[in-house]
Amino acid sequence: NKQKIITTQYETLIKEVSESKNIIFAQIEHGQYGDAPKTKLLEQFSIKEDDLPQYRLFLKDKSINNPIIFNDEINKDNLAKFVKSNGIYLGLSGCIQEFDELAKSFIRTSDKSKRNKLGEAGKSLLDTLDNGNKKKWIILYENNGKNN
Repeated sequence: NKQKIITTQYETLIKEVSESKNIIFAQIEHGQYGDAPKTKLLEQFSIKEDDLPQYRLFLKDKSINNPIIFNDEINKDNLAKFVKSNGIYLGLSGCIQEFDELAKSFIRTSDKSKRNKLGEAGKSLLDTLDNGNKKKWIILYENNGKNN
């Protein structure tokens, strides 16, 4: 069933990014005819019941009346790419955006001076974390540094 496959893809993405503070996911599914809140949403955004499911991205600094419409094949990778391409960070569970950005910069340069500065920035960021998260990231970065 196509609807079940689509729902599974959507739910898989939701599980992967459930800790993100940058996005809230909601889904309107096929349902009972006459569901008043759903009917109002469909009317507000000119969506036909037969066109569900629909995926729309509402950005914080944009009008709620003008969401970005997802028009690609519905699967987890395309949905994630759509969200990321519109400037929203989607890290995996337990990831911290600032560390991911430092890691990308670290990988992109072979300059030892730049890498040292990135390492110092990472250490400063570690100081802002609680002890449990701090220990996990120290181990990860120390192991990565030994391999480079």
